[in-house]
Amino acid sequence: MYDRLLVNRLQSYRAFFIPPDVDPHHAVRLGVEWLVQQPGEPLILLHAKKMVENNPSLSRAAREHHIRYEGPRTIWKSGRWRGGAVLAPWASPDVLRCIDDEFGREVTAVCVIGWRPDDPNHRAWTAARNAMDLSTGESLGKRADNIVSDPVVRVALDHAETYVNHNNALVQPEDKAYLVRTLVELVRGGHAFDLEDVAAYAMATGWTALEVKRIKEYGRRVLDRRSFRLDPGVGPKAGDCKRWEAEASGAKKA
Repeated sequence: MYDRLLVNRLQSYRAFFIPPDVDPHHAVRLGVEWLVQQPGEPLILLHAKKMVENNPSLSRAAREHHIRYEGPRTIWKSGRWRGGAVLAPWASPDVLRCIDDEFGREVTAVCVIGWRPDDPNHRAWTAARNAMDLSTGESLGKRADNIVSDPVVRVALDHAETYVNHNNALVQPEDKAYLVRTLVELVRGGHAFDLEDVAAYAMATGWTALEVKRIKEYGRRVLDRRSFRLDPGVGPKAGDCKRWEAEASGAKKA
């Protein structure tokens, strides 16, 4: 793993996307035109560096405009990137994690090109970042507080976000126990959650991309009623859902 600290929890870059139903060659042209107009050093980030040859339009544009292209595994080995905008064609979860967890303030704007309708990772990213559709100029218009419709789920996740140490990526026993017991208590209290909405909300409210990946893993196990081995005495207890419900009700009235 790279010798870099996890970055500030909330990214401030401007977010754009091109939907997967746009012709791939046209999508690349749109993305490259956008990229070369941005300040800083342009970067094309792919799942693997060699994938640039998968699309002739992309490889040709990279050569013509002298745009650096890399993968998460090569970006730090090929010389320092000075920072700027990133075009992420057909971005894999590893690419999105690299952007959010390793680039930090070096990245000023990101455009993701979709490759599969209803891809949960892209959908979470575009919702969490309130991304603008580069092909139409329209924004999704979503805010963090309406990604998840149930305010009790939002309150519970906010408490968990405040508790955990985000530099530990939810692998420390205390952090994992707090998050898992939060999800368990929500289900026990009748607030079953949509896992993709929870992932998008977490991404929008300060969790790192690697944490979001683990939230989805742990959440799936919770929804499947599978057991965990957790540190005793850490995290919400049975009945705490009533406290979250009261807090959510009070916030709604205010």
